Amino acid sequence: MNARREAFKKDDWDQYRDIVREQFQKEDQMCQIVMREVLEILTETNEQEFQTTMAMMAQHPQYA
Repeated sequence: MNARREAFKKDDWDQYRDIVREQFQKEDQMCQIVMREVLEILTETNEQEFQTTMAMMAQHPQYA
């Protein structure tokens, strides 16, 4: 978080974008891990259905 703030203060927008992009990627990876754990518990939902739903949701800003 401090690196992002420093890049912002220095107007280093390339570094700032890279840091934010990396944070979003890490958050997305963690979300996928958690969702897989949830799917293991919810046996009536299969992985294909999950992937289809996630793909549909990713296309809509209110869900992404």
